[in-house]
Amino acid sequence: AWSEATGGWDVGISKGTLTNGANYKISGLPPGEYHVNVYPLNYQDDYYRVELTNSDIQNLHFPLKNLKNMICGTVYGLKNGKRAQISAWSEGTGFNKTIVMTGTGDDIPYTISQVKPSSDYRVQFSGFGYPLQVYNNHTSEDEADLINVNENVVSGIDFVVYSETKTISGTVTFPDSAVLGDMAWIDVFSQSTGSDGAAQVVLLDGNTANYLIKGLKEAPDFTVVAWGKQYQEQYYDQQTDASKATYVNTSDNILDNHIDFDLTPGATISGTVFEKGLPVEGLQILALSDKTNSFGGATSLSDGSYIIDGLDLADDFVIKTQKSGMAPFYYHEVSTTRDEKLATRVSTLNNHHPAGIDIQMDILESISGTIRDENGKSLSGIWVNVWSDLQQSGEGLYSSEEGTYMINALPKSNDYKVSIGEHAALIYVPEEKTNVKSGSSGVDFTLRRAYQLTGVVSNIVGKPIVKAEVELYSNLENFYVWTKTDGSGVYNIQCIPSGLDYALSIISPKRSSYVPYNEVGLSIVMETTTNNKIQKDIVLKSASFLSGYIYKADKTSPIMNAIISIYSNDQQFSAVGTTNEKGYYRINNIPNANDYAVSVTTEHYEKTVKTDQAAGTSVDFILETGSSLSGKVLEQDGAPLADVLVEVKSLSAHFTGIQRTDMNGSFTVNGLPRFLDTGYEINDFVVTIYPKNYAEQSQGQKRVGETVTFVCKQAKITGSITDSNGSPIPDGVVVAVKIYKNVSQGGFVTKTGVASDGTFTIEGLVDDTNYQLKIRIFNSKISGNVQWVDQNQNGVLGRTNAGVFMTGSSVEVRLSGSWDD
Repeated sequence: AWSEATGGWDVGISKGTLTNGANYKISGLPPGEYHVNVYPLNYQDDYYRVELTNSDIQNLHFPLKNLKNMICGTVYGLKNGKRAQISAWSEGTGFNKTIVMTGTGDDIPYTISQVKPSSDYRVQFSGFGYPLQVYNNHTSEDEADLINVNENVVSGIDFVVYSETKTISGTVTFPDSAVLGDMAWIDVFSQSTGSDGAAQVVLLDGNTANYLIKGLKEAPDFTVVAWGKQYQEQYYDQQTDASKATYVNTSDNILDNHIDFDLTPGATISGTVFEKGLPVEGLQILALSDKTNSFGGATSLSDGSYIIDGLDLADDFVIKTQKSGMAPFYYHEVSTTRDEKLATRVSTLNNHHPAGIDIQMDILESISGTIRDENGKSLSGIWVNVWSDLQQSGEGLYSSEEGTYMINALPKSNDYKVSIGEHAALIYVPEEKTNVKSGSSGVDFTLRRAYQLTGVVSNIVGKPIVKAEVELYSNLENFYVWTKTDGSGVYNIQCIPSGLDYALSIISPKRSSYVPYNEVGLSIVMETTTNNKIQKDIVLKSASFLSGYIYKADKTSPIMNAIISIYSNDQQFSAVGTTNEKGYYRINNIPNANDYAVSVTTEHYEKTVKTDQAAGTSVDFILETGSSLSGKVLEQDGAPLADVLVEVKSLSAHFTGIQRTDMNGSFTVNGLPRFLDTGYEINDFVVTIYPKNYAEQSQGQKRVGETVTFVCKQAKITGSITDSNGSPIPDGVVVAVKIYKNVSQGGFVTKTGVASDGTFTIEGLVDDTNYQLKIRIFNSKISGNVQWVDQNQNGVLGRTNAGVFMTGSSVEVRLSGSWDD
């Protein structure tokens, strides 16, 4: 129950028995209007709106309502008497349901009824002797097509299965140390088909046992592995590393009936787990080796002891243990650590059975808080994670039914990041808090409702486009996500915060040719969504291309790394490409148009443009060697100025080139065109320099081949500032000087701060030029905090009375008013 007006809230958990006619109770609420919601997993959500006064409300009953939604389909090919199951589950709601069926030899319709509404269902078929299959024709749940179950009935979720006919068999040889009753398991799996199987063998006599795995598909890449609790994991043929395994090929005509294994006793690691000096029972201890991918685990006994067996021979085992709600502890030979990087690596190479690998656990500090939504309602089942970079330690857990969380056993630190992770992403926007101190309580979160954007990407005839790249981002919300469409052309982006400036772009997969889709200014807010969701289907238009070759003037030598730019005014579309070592370029996925302007830009050749080019054609260029403009940038005494930015621009030729001066102050801008398309020589080149601590300069009406020289003079205006009493700037007061060109309005040039002694210097000005001064005062009670300087060097309030000062002047400014006015 929660009240928007008062912020009152609490949670009650229903029980299986009635007490005084009720099985739930919510107490401690202030008077107000309340939303009372119930969220049963296997029934419909329901709510009441009630007014709570100064008396209790009793008998507010929730008759549970059956779910109405259904998932339906047909299983084709399940053999008579074969048992199988169909499972459907949603990560967003936590709902899952499984039905069991037995084959009749005919097609079997199925229905999974009473399904909770959600847009992220996965449906899976499994059965002994049949490969795992996830809708739609996938072998991994990560690749599954998501099913939207928000309508009453979703049908057509079909599976085509068939019983496999291939077998793998062989003999498992146990070591001499084995005893009767020892067991081993053999697993097989094909990555390409998803077909798998398993067998168990028990040593009943002698030292060998045979196995047979039936019902496998034809596949060239079966991995076969044998393992046992006290035996080293072994891949066929005699390998301990899965990457070195020999594949078994069931698609050829050779019988796979001698896939044999010789088991060897695995290494063991043993020790005792203590907490505050006392042995601890029931803790899980894990051993992991990165070098061999070997791992194993054990549970501590009543005396705290454990033994992990069946391990590979390796020198890098990390041993760790942890309690629920605590960060893990790692074995260290001197003192237990919380940082995996500091853990002592345990070796089983020389001593195959290291003992005394003891772990001492100490209870440290905790971080706790409460998670609510924007209405103040507590949120349970939200994953909370904490992490310290300094300690390289952290842990995560789900919030309780009351919305609270507490993560214990954290090393003392002040840099913890507490975050709400992706488990909440289907409903709420993730949040995080940084620089949280261990031992903190009240680290609370108020989660914003998240929105969902989904749709189908197809071509103009309605065919879904698979694996199209979908990108959504917002600068204001600092949000970005990238995904691909699934096998049905569906994209689904969740966990989107409310925003008004989203940009959505969709690019077809590399092997397809469609025009990219781009949309800006997309609003994703409550008013534009239905049930917090936007359905946006996109149709991509068929695309074309432009291609061609770029050659030097000899018409045979290719030009590499030339930049090709295209633009269509009709389609408002532009794109860029480059040439390869053969001078070839191709720009794909462009709209069909006949007005493309295609331009070529390269360092040593003239920029060339061809207009009104049609998509789908070849546009070749023969480039003439470009001309140049050169010159020098010098100081007043003739010393060169290095690293000065030089810009050459022509309006008539639509050309801009840049360069920087070298250590000798010299520059050359290459690739300049000499003539316009009309045949007239270009004579409007403007050369502009941007030297640091000097004024910007330009020289115009230049032709290619000319030499331009710039001389930079150190022109500046200096001065000092006092108030009307002649008092210097007091502590805490900040003064700035802005300088403007001598015009009636605008004309800002630069600014500088005034030193604590009241002096200032403005550099980088044009020599023999008049300027106006504007003074800005901060943190002072002076009557006018913005003043211009008149011709008498006094402060005035308007620019109309401002004086002019030539570079080289020293201006002793006396402001209007005193600092303390």
